[in-house]
Amino acid sequence: MEKTISDLKKIKSQVFESQKLQNPPPYYLEHPAKNVIEILNGISTNDSELKDWINWRIKNLKILISDLPGELQGDYDRKNMRYKSKFLKEYDKLKNIIDSIILKLK
Repeated sequence: MEKTISDLKKIKSQVFESQKLQNPPPYYLEHPAKNVIEILNGISTNDSELKDWINWRIKNLKILISDLPGELQGDYDRKNMRYKSKFLKEYDKLKNIIDSIILKLK
């Protein structure tokens, strides 16, 4: 579990760095979210409650990923002024999911 937590913290720091950019593309959220899903899929446990919780988090991440190509990508392509605030909203969602996973696995 320590390696898993360490990997999640690295992903979290990468996501944190992306939000500092002037106009980061949605890919900067999509790629880390997919990495977190891979990590969660790699966790094996006999605890059915933990399995259900992991599946719930994977579902949340997949929803986040599926929302990125829509309006957020369109605003990015058009260089819309509201893009950065929308990106930060999605960034907060991803950060909160990663934080909750780290807390649960400690």
